[in-house]
Amino acid sequence: MLSTFFKELRRRRTFRTAGLYVVGAWLVMQVADLFFPAWGLPDSALNVLLVTAVLGFPIALVFGWLFDITDNGIVRTAPLDAGDEYDAPPLRGKDYAILAALGAMIVVIALGGVSELVRPPEQAPATAIENDIAVLPFANTTQDPSNDAFCDGISEEILHMLGGVNGLRVMGRSSSFAFRGSEFPAARIAGTLGVKFLLQGSVRRDGDDIRVIASLVDKDGVQHWSQSFDRRMEGIFAIQSEIAEVVTATIAPTVTFEADDAYQPDPYVYQTFLSGRELLRKRDDRAIAELEKAAQLDPNYAEAHAELAIALMIARTAKRDYARAASSIDSALALDPALPRALAAKGLLFFEGPERDLRRAEELLRAALTADPIMVDAMNWLGSVVATGGRFAEEFAIRKRAAQIDPLHGVLGVNLASMYAQRGRVDEAERQFLRLLEVPDPPVGTYVILRGFYRETGQIAKMIGIEKLLAEKRSHTYYGLALGYAVLEMWPEADYWVTRSQQDVHDFPWIGFGLYEQMLPYWQGDYALSLSRIEAGMLRAPEKAAAMQPITDLALGLRQALVGRYDDAIATLEGVIEPGVFHGNDIEADGVLALAWAYRQTGATDKMRTTLAPLNNRFLQAQDARLDNESDSLYRYALSSIVQGDTDTALTTLSRAVDLGLRNLIFVRHDPRWDAVRGDARFATAIARMEAELSDERTIVEATEGRVNFIESFERQFGALQ
Repeated sequence: MLSTFFKELRRRRTFRTAGLYVVGAWLVMQVADLFFPAWGLPDSALNVLLVTAVLGFPIALVFGWLFDITDNGIVRTAPLDAGDEYDAPPLRGKDYAILAALGAMIVVIALGGVSELVRPPEQAPATAIENDIAVLPFANTTQDPSNDAFCDGISEEILHMLGGVNGLRVMGRSSSFAFRGSEFPAARIAGTLGVKFLLQGSVRRDGDDIRVIASLVDKDGVQHWSQSFDRRMEGIFAIQSEIAEVVTATIAPTVTFEADDAYQPDPYVYQTFLSGRELLRKRDDRAIAELEKAAQLDPNYAEAHAELAIALMIARTAKRDYARAASSIDSALALDPALPRALAAKGLLFFEGPERDLRRAEELLRAALTADPIMVDAMNWLGSVVATGGRFAEEFAIRKRAAQIDPLHGVLGVNLASMYAQRGRVDEAERQFLRLLEVPDPPVGTYVILRGFYRETGQIAKMIGIEKLLAEKRSHTYYGLALGYAVLEMWPEADYWVTRSQQDVHDFPWIGFGLYEQMLPYWQGDYALSLSRIEAGMLRAPEKAAAMQPITDLALGLRQALVGRYDDAIATLEGVIEPGVFHGNDIEADGVLALAWAYRQTGATDKMRTTLAPLNNRFLQAQDARLDNESDSLYRYALSSIVQGDTDTALTTLSRAVDLGLRNLIFVRHDPRWDAVRGDARFATAIARMEAELSDERTIVEATEGRVNFIESFERQFGALQ
């Protein structure tokens, strides 16, 4: 009976129908996978298409059983006892009814799929509870830029007063202040931040006379309270307390506001302090002089001493002075032993300073957060402390908490997104990165870091798309665009953006001493030409080269190692790489790997192992914690393994890096460190997989550029390449 049924299936060509359907559906899926991203369709569109194809399969089988498609059109399949000369009769009413039913089912399935594709993505709005509030920066209506820090200081002090009230949830400063000067309506700002209330206002200052106007509006733009305050300069602290008290009573009438009895400095010292604190937030080392001035003008001002200590420890261009920082912390704690910023500063000193003590650092940072639960700086430092101790799950929880308080804070957001990426949660990482672009004027750094994320996850077309947005800001080089096109081996475009960077961006420190001139040959594997251009640039502009140390020597030493000048590479790199120490940045990692390679080639295997040990230990620690899901870190561990002669680990790790998005084909193809395995089938497979993925990404980019040629539109807007 069963054999008869299968014979009938073959006679009716049902198997052939099924095979043709499967092959056709597969081809459609391949085309969709290629073109859906270029058409701007979401990733879920492929899933919808697959479900639609699966639902259509039984309909195709029913059609194949009942009907045949001939030169004369659709006919009923011949009955089992029909002879060879069987002449199929015309379709009857019942046949048309069956065909209509099958067609209707296909239409219903197709419409269902289309409706899913065109349905806007559901974005669960941030849930706003009754007592959520964001304090927006008060506008400076004096039109004197020197008063900006003063106006920000008033807003920030009110924010901190409200943050200390139990029963209120106050949005962090960075997120609220991201909307400075924005024309976004209240509903959009409140929706982005996920709060119910906004406190906004303005400040006018005329000599010692101050007028502050504050208003409280809800997420629908309805005003609940507004008041103006006219005072002399010395009354500024009272204004801040009054506003905080009224806001508390309005949005949380059951909560009692307790006035802050903190020390009140001279108003002019306070203004100097605010100026220094604002510079510190911008990581501007001029903050040190301003905060030092405030502390000298009023030695009893504990907050000035504490903030000065932090400035001394996180200086960017000036040398970090931990001894002076310790002295300032002692002064602050002597004046106010419970001052949260002083406790946090001392915790940072125990973490960053020469006498590291992770236990004391953690104790002090937790004490600071008990006193000031919304101090996200302290949360960020605490996250680093527990991570250094290997407590990665706890670090994750701390950083998520900090991001809830200040979701648009750049550093916090980037750290959290990176932690999602380390855990292989790429979609969540991307959402976190993209959220940082929701503010009116996202900082350049956010674009730069998002571009790196897309490159590391193999999304080169998206990387180039982000870089195009950044290029139109005209506030950065076009390095990312050049690199994106180079990874796709679209060399004319890569060359254009390297050249355009040198033409348009004169004050960028990397330009002018060989680093940009050597990029294209380096990406193309001409390491000798790359090296000669760096050396010529260093001779041409020695001051610029010296100002960019240690990057200059790290780049130089890497290329010396790649061309076989091992003794030169060792001499160059030993001057900038401390034996047995690795701080974790990518440029340093490349230098460590180059130095280890040079040691191996010159027979210094013990030095090679010592040099690689910190890098390997960091990776293995991440692997043990299951945080080894970033393709760049895997690739560097693969390189470390190949340098040590462990080809099996190198190839296994390389394959996993490709799984996670490694697309560095232009480097793997030419790097001499991979020569030992070029004949291995596993290496050839990894290369072939990268080539296939890059081909797909290149097709997407070419399709996009076919619609809008970005270089042409850029030149129409900003002028042609000279």
